[in-house]
Amino acid sequence: FGINMLTSSVANGTPLLNQQTASLLNITNSLQIPITKVELGNEFYLVSEPLYNEKYPSGSYYGKEAAKWMTTLRTILPSVKYGIPMVDTKYSNYSNKRLSWNTQSVIEYVKSSSIPDAFIFHVYATVGLSDYNNIENFILTSSYAEYSNVSQSISKIYTFSPSMSNAECWVTEYNLDDNANVGEGISGTWAH
Repeated sequence: FGINMLTSSVANGTPLLNQQTASLLNITNSLQIPITKVELGNEFYLVSEPLYNEKYPSGSYYGKEAAKWMTTLRTILPSVKYGIPMVDTKYSNYSNKRLSWNTQSVIEYVKSSSIPDAFIFHVYATVGLSDYNNIENFILTSSYAEYSNVSQSISKIYTFSPSMSNAECWVTEYNLDDNANVGEGISGTWAH
């Protein structure tokens, strides 16, 4: 279940669920659909989204807000596990916001003592059309590379903050990403 932390608000330090989110929680409850895991927001570390930058200009801003949300939501849904979006370490040319996201947000959780149950990663293997010449090899190689990137990111978080070493890792999105550097975009093709 994804919580809308972008257009919902916080009043007097307490998150207010927007009407849509509150309605969804009520509907799932009435239909007896258990909510067992909650993702607090989405890829707010992206700099290409103006509203993300406005509300969450850094991992610190997000970490402070997410800690408040976790504290409040745990009183409403105490048996649910809460996960926070993190960044893998795939590229060194990411924006400063993205590169510092994990460290900055983790510092805020530790300060607030509101420790997340899971770190969330969105995994996209970079691929171009030429990779389909030997698809079996590509699938094995790219899957291992993506696993390695996420594994390295988690190790850095655990090393930086041992108090979070019991957190799980969730991959809530995965797909292919275009290898635009060589003009081999596959988005929208049958290969994708």
